[in-house]
Amino acid sequence: MPSVTSADTSGVAAAAALARAADAAVLVLGTDLGVACENRDAVNLTFSDGQLALMRAVAAASSRPVVVVTLTAVPLDLTPLLTNTRIGAI
Repeated sequence: MPSVTSADTSGVAAAAALARAADAAVLVLGTDLGVACENRDAVNLTFSDGQLALMRAVAAASSRPVVVVTLTAVPLDLTPLLTNTRIGAI
């Protein structure tokens, strides 16, 4: 992803191909201080469309459950991760 707010999915297919060939897949998703910080409130509590597309594609391609590490400046809705049966740990 070019940034944590990006909807760009141009690299998703390549990431899924790497996950398909890997022994394990670990995704690092979340936000940075450009999303929210002192004097700047977050406008939503969701992962970007690009990050969600990446998560879905990697989870579908991986032969094993995917581990997701979240790094975030704000609380995020984890529902898309919690409801995906291919996500093994958050």
